[in-house]
Amino acid sequence: MRRKYLTYTYLLLISLSFSIVRELQADPAPLALLKGAEQVRMKYEPIQVRFTTQYVNDEDYGTITLSSFAEVAGNSRRFEVFPADNLNIFPGSVSILKDGEVHTFRRSKWSSVNLYDLADAVRRADIVYDPRLLGLSSLISADDTLADCMCYKVYTKQSVVGQETINGTQVWRVHCVQEGLATADFWIEEPSFRVHRKQVEMAKLKVVIDSEFDSKSVGPFPSEFHIQRFEDSKQVYDRTVRITEIVHGKPIPPERFSLTSMDLPLNTSVSDFRTSRRAGFWDGEKLVEDPVSASAQEMREWEAMRNREPLGNAVRSILMAVGILMIAYALFAKFREWKRGRPSEQ
Repeated sequence: MRRKYLTYTYLLLISLSFSIVRELQADPAPLALLKGAEQVRMKYEPIQVRFTTQYVNDEDYGTITLSSFAEVAGNSRRFEVFPADNLNIFPGSVSILKDGEVHTFRRSKWSSVNLYDLADAVRRADIVYDPRLLGLSSLISADDTLADCMCYKVYTKQSVVGQETINGTQVWRVHCVQEGLATADFWIEEPSFRVHRKQVEMAKLKVVIDSEFDSKSVGPFPSEFHIQRFEDSKQVYDRTVRITEIVHGKPIPPERFSLTSMDLPLNTSVSDFRTSRRAGFWDGEKLVEDPVSASAQEMREWEAMRNREPLGNAVRSILMAVGILMIAYALFAKFREWKRGRPSEQ
């Protein structure tokens, strides 16, 4: 009888052991989920992505929609934001990262191309957006990587909370902790490694990125995502990004990562901030030491820029008119004063 009892006990223990093993196998390792989402996106290179960003009551742009085009091939990137309908709000810009150098051009009058190294571009907040980060970050720095966005390097503690459902899809929730500073949560679908939601909390700050996937979605990339930023529970940031086109796996011509692709106006100057010197002028094909021949009007405008005239012709004309009026007023006042002192003709 005792032997029979022990047999049943052993069988029960073995059954429980298998059950525990199955449970452990059912819950994937948190690091495997985070790195899996990173590695799947890294496979999409070269890649070109067109998307729009809708800003709602943004402190910089107000309510506006901007169109962008981001490209990546190897270690080279190109990121262009096209002009807004209201050019006074945003005239457009283009940035290129290649061999650790960043060229940035803002499409406003008299702008020059600014050349920095990557660290200086980060300090100046110039953005060379890597489209493989879509849906993973709200504020992009020029040196941000997928590993940074997946948080496993800095957030040293990771755990799988369990399975949840987002928009009808079962996902794994991964919780990451940066001791005493912040937490980051990811809702990751397996085996596609699509990130359906990312939420970061620190002190009085909370950022939530919700991604949507549909028949138009390509691989791990959402077709749309919504970014909300809260400070002291008050929403201060509301942006919606919609992907309109993704092309991947096709070679991107090297010229796309050169000044040739920036569509620069003739005689645009290039300033090298690393040496505090001018690198040259754009002649339509390459950089040259001196401006090339242009129309008389172009030369006048260029001379005004070169001499750093602080005032344009319109402003100068206004000031001249004001000066003339002031002189006329002074003469009129003198005339009235003289007339009051003149003897009566009665």
